[in-house]
Amino acid sequence: MNVNIDMTLLVTFGIFFIVVSFLLGWYINNKIARNSIAQAEREVKRMLADAEREANNLKKEKLLEVKDEWLKRKQELDNDINQKRQKLQNLEKQLNLREEAIEKKSELIAKKRKRIKNFRTRSFRKSVVR
Repeated sequence: MNVNIDMTLLVTFGIFFIVVSFLLGWYINNKIARNSIAQAEREVKRMLADAEREANNLKKEKLLEVKDEWLKRKQELDNDINQKRQKLQNLEKQLNLREEAIEKKSELIAKKRKRIKNFRTRSFRKSVVR
């Protein structure tokens, strides 16, 4: 009977040990899985934060590039406008000089016509007086 009790006790302890080992293994496996999931979630959050930070930096960089390009083109257009404005002012000066020259010639022609008229009038009077 002693052997039978020892055998029953041994089987009971064996089953108990297997059940405890199974439960302990399941608990440890579950704990490791939870830790792995938590670690994976932290890694995903970190990766998302890094990606968002990188996207914001890239956005700022591209905005600066666009702003620089816009300022460059604006400067080019301003320079072009200033050159055209200067050219127009030069043309206006030339036109004013030509107008003044035409006015002087017109005045000179008017004076010559007046002198010719006066000369004809005097010549006519002299010829009538004689």
